Amino acid sequence: MLHSPGRWHGVRVSLAARPAGLIETAFDELAARWRPILDAFDKAGVDLCFEIHPGEDLHDGVTFEMFLERRRKSSTVQRAV
Repeated sequence: MLHSPGRWHGVRVSLAARPAGLIETAFDELAARWRPILDAFDKAGVDLCFEIHPGEDLHDGVTFEMFLERRRKSSTVQRAV
């Protein structure tokens, strides 16, 4: 039996709230992980292109800009291994 979309009208989904700073921390970590690769590419004179897809860490212009900003900041921060 097929159900019409109208059957879900009024159903509410409660999503858990993210801890404060979670997104920023994730982008800091992403930038730190990519830093050695991007530094090596810069040193070798290689241009890098990201292909943006929904569902990935960098999925639109806003998230790409967030990554670039974190990348700029991470170049001055030493990451503990």
